[in-house]
Amino acid sequence: MYLSSNSCLQKIKEALNKKNFSTDDEDVQNACIVCNFNIKDATQLLIEREKIKQHMHDILQKKEFHVTTKIIKKICIKYKYNYDKIETYLLRFGYTKKNIISFLKEKNITLSENILEKDIEMCSGFYTHVISNLKLKYNIT
Repeated sequence: MYLSSNSCLQKIKEALNKKNFSTDDEDVQNACIVCNFNIKDATQLLIEREKIKQHMHDILQKKEFHVTTKIIKKICIKYKYNYDKIETYLLRFGYTKKNIISFLKEKNITLSENILEKDIEMCSGFYTHVISNLKLKYNIT
């Protein structure tokens, strides 16, 4: 990276910390590039994105859907921070995860959260697809 980009990264991180937000270097770099190294615009963009992630996390918690922040971030990036698409997908994902966990408990099967979330993500969060996949994969009747 060039000195100007490193300078931009540092200034944005400082601005975010002052406003009690934190994000990883990759997100900051992306915002710098998207906003043509304009510190004010990049900081504002990151704050908006972090608010979306926090809001999605809060919605999922209220519904008692335990979706990892890694998945929330991944879906936000996938749908380019389009609020409606993110909300629709994450609610479907949360519903599916909660019900799949119940299904697996009923069958006395345990899966790690990472494997479970990968399976749900692979099926775009659709419950019936995940169930069919799990039945085939683990020979469940």
